[in-house]
Order: sequence, then structure tokens, then C-alpha cells
Amino acid sequence: LSLITSYRTTVQPGAILGEYFSKDAIMNMLNQSGCVGLRIYYGKKSDGTPALVLVGVNSSAQDLTTGQYTESGWICPPMCDSGSH
Repeated sequence: LSLITSYRTTVQPGAILGEYFSKDAIMNMLNQSGCVGLRIYYGKKSDGTPALVLVGVNSSAQDLTTGQYTESGWICPPMCDSGSH
């Protein structure tokens, strides 16, 4: 968790600190045929808000671009764990 603490000491107040993705969203991607893991990309929404995009990856390290993916996490803040680092 030291990487999280290190990051948070360098950002402006109110900056996005993370995103929450449900177990169902993650399992839907992992349960796709051929999926062996996930890749997480940095992205940007149409309003300029940063976003994380999760994409399934096959055993050849290729993105499953025609499969399940998610780009609709709940950003923190405001959806934060009050006791998190």
C-alpha cells in the first residue's frame, strides 16, 4: 500500500484516487472463452474525466477487443472507503 500513499501525497485535493469495479463485472471478463487475465488501461471520458478501462487478455497477451470489457467504474472520490490509505 506504500505506492498508494506515495501517489496520494503528490496529487491535488479532489483528484481522482481510484475506481471501484464490481466482482460481477470482473468475473464476466475473466469467464470469457480464452481469457487468462486482465489489462487495465488509462482512458478519458468525453467530459475529460480520467477513467480506467479493464479488458480481458488471452494466453498470447492479446486484448480480447471483441469480448467483454468495462469502463464504468465508480470513481473515488466520492465513492471512497473512508478508512482507506
